[in-house]
Amino acid sequence: MKDKESYNKFIPKLYDEELLKNHFKETMCFSRKELNNRSIINQKLIKFPIVGHEVWALFGKEKTGEWRCLQVGQSKNKVKAEIESLIEFMSYDYNQLVESIKDGVRNRDSTFYSNIYQSSKEEKNKFLYSHIASQYDEFQLGLLDIYKYLGIKNLKFENKHISNIMKIAKPLYAEAKLAFETKSIYWTMYNSGVDGQAIMIFLGDNKD
Repeated sequence: MKDKESYNKFIPKLYDEELLKNHFKETMCFSRKELNNRSIINQKLIKFPIVGHEVWALFGKEKTGEWRCLQVGQSKNKVKAEIESLIEFMSYDYNQLVESIKDGVRNRDSTFYSNIYQSSKEEKNKFLYSHIASQYDEFQLGLLDIYKYLGIKNLKFENKHISNIMKIAKPLYAEAKLAFETKSIYWTMYNSGVDGQAIMIFLGDNKD
C-alpha cells in the first residue's frame, strides 16, 4: 500500500475511544475471531440501532495500535443492508478468493492509496472486505452523528431550496469529510459526485 502523491502530505486523524463516542451515536465492536461465529455477530447486529442513520464508518486496529478508519459509506435507506453485506463478506477467506480468480487479478486502489488489495476484474466488495478482515484484529462500526460532526445541529433555513440542498448534500459531504480527515484506507470517491467535489475543496483549502 502506498500513499497517492496528491495526498501524501496529509496525516490521517486517528480515533481513540473518546473521539468515537463524540462523533458517533452508536458503535458496534467485534473481532476477527467473532466473524466466524454468525450467532454472535447476529446478536450484535440485532442490538445495533442502524435504522434512521445515513452515514457509517468502519474502524480497525491491530492488537496494539490506534483505530484506523478503513471505510466510510452513506445511504438514504440502505445502511442496514450495506452493513449486513460487508460483515458477510468479512467472513470470507481473502487468500482463497484470490487463488480462485480465473479471469485475471486486478490490483485495486482507493482514493488515498494505491495497490491496497487484489480482486477479480468483475467483483470488488467480497475481496475488499475479506482483505480488511485479514489485516486487523478488532473492529468498530460507527453510525455518525452528522449534525454534531458538522456542527449544524441548530441550523434552520427559511429558504426551501437551501433546506432541500442541505438534506440532499449533508450526508454525502459528511462522508467525504470523515474519509478525508482520516484518510480512510479503502474509501473510494465518485469524482463527479458531491463527495468528489468536496475532496477537491478540501485539497484546495489545505494548499501550502
